[in-house]
Amino acid sequence: MNIKGDTALHRAARSGHYECVKAILSLYPETQRLEAVKATNRFGVDVWDYATESDNPDECLKVIRALSRIRVLDRKCRSQRHICYFFE
Repeated sequence: MNIKGDTALHRAARSGHYECVKAILSLYPETQRLEAVKATNRFGVDVWDYATESDNPDECLKVIRALSRIRVLDRKCRSQRHICYFFE
């Protein structure tokens, strides 16, 4: 974790390296992946936020959705920096 509170998963998502995101998420037990993606840094930014702002958002989000079984319920709440997560 760096001084901002970013984990390796945050950094991989921010950089758009979806293969790294996949590798890191795969290290977590399936029951802990959602929490890893929801973890926020000191500024309230989570892995999903970084993935959406990366150079490769489509692939990053695809990996996150597949491995964490996440769906965003409401796009409007995303723009207000609130994400509604749930398991499939």
